Amino acid sequence: MSPHPLRRVVPLAAASLLLLSACGSILEPVETRLMGTLVHYGNPVSIQVPDSAAVGVPFEVRMTTFGGGCESRGDTEALVGGRHALIIPYDNSTSNPDGACPDILHAFEHQVALSFESAGDAQVTVRGRKEPGGDTIEFTFQVRVR
Repeated sequence: MSPHPLRRVVPLAAASLLLLSACGSILEPVETRLMGTLVHYGNPVSIQVPDSAAVGVPFEVRMTTFGGGCESRGDTEALVGGRHALIIPYDNSTSNPDGACPDILHAFEHQVALSFESAGDAQVTVRGRKEPGGDTIEFTFQVRVR
């Protein structure tokens, strides 16, 4: 006598539900942190760094990054050592399961406060990406610290 057909279907259905629930993350948007785009085709590059600063007094550096309909402004990292600073703005890119993103260009404002602890000429480098191509690009500025 062969087993009842329903006895075969129930374990198969339970296993299928388990597999589908494990695949739920495939159907959800995924956010990725990317180095910000500073150069976007013909749009002007916007980075503001003061020419001078006082020793130990924070000053502000501002920059604009660009992204499309699935991007949002992220955080900004600043690494300072001696009289050198490296700033990297980040943006977040969300991949949607259906692949659709609004066809729009966003400009994201980033700012960071820096300070140098000794007098002299300091360097501030802002690192980001360049489109088209996605290559890394850097802009370096001199700041007179008094």
